[in-house]
Amino acid sequence: QVHHVFMKYFELIIEYMNATRNGYDWPQSRRSELYLVLDEMVHSFNELTAAESKLLLLNEKMLYKTLRKFRNKVVFFRRHFYIDKKDLSEQEAQDIKREISKLREQFFAELSACYAKV
Repeated sequence: QVHHVFMKYFELIIEYMNATRNGYDWPQSRRSELYLVLDEMVHSFNELTAAESKLLLLNEKMLYKTLRKFRNKVVFFRRHFYIDKKDLSEQEAQDIKREISKLREQFFAELSACYAKV
């Protein structure tokens, strides 16, 4: 769920950067949508926290660490890419998006390996 919401946020930020770069005013309706996505992101982090807790209960510390890396990178993106920030780099945003996707893939590969052992 967090990745899904992150992707919505990412796309809105890219749209904002393109509008700003091309000298267009970004519509208030899109700003409102971005704020709704931010609320959705906060709620999805509750689910992520529950998943992290379950991993710790199952003594899956490596999976927990991988999931924390994923979480931290999403939080990093959110803190560094927001509307009205003047020095946004689309290339940097794309690079971080790739890192987040790789961390997600890594988590699921490790989770799959754990299931294979059972």
